[in-house]
Amino acid sequence: MGVRVTETSFTNRMKSISAIPDEYVALPAQIAVEHAITENGRTFIPGGLCVTNARTLDGRATGLIPVKTNEEKFDGVVFTDTVVSVGEKTITVPVMVQGYAKYAALEKVAGKVPESGTDAILVVK
Repeated sequence: MGVRVTETSFTNRMKSISAIPDEYVALPAQIAVEHAITENGRTFIPGGLCVTNARTLDGRATGLIPVKTNEEKFDGVVFTDTVVSVGEKTITVPVMVQGYAKYAALEKVAGKVPESGTDAILVVK
């Protein structure tokens, strides 16, 4: 008995933010749902979102803060798109705290790429 695929649907907007596969560290962290975006009827925290508070246990538990301006430096990057369910106030997302991030993936989220505030994350063009 075989399986026939009649339709394929991709919901993730990007393949990966990691420039070098298997060369990263991603940890779970909390982020407020107010930072989610809605696109094509889906509400989600976008992969490639640059954040602060990612390098400490307390920061990951109390909540990540998205970097708003080029003057701020980030210390983590949300690793993948994470869908938000109705009624949630915070959501757990995977956040990259060490590795090589793709410049284009970070630029796609905010239209700009802030400076990394840590030597553990390098942005590669």
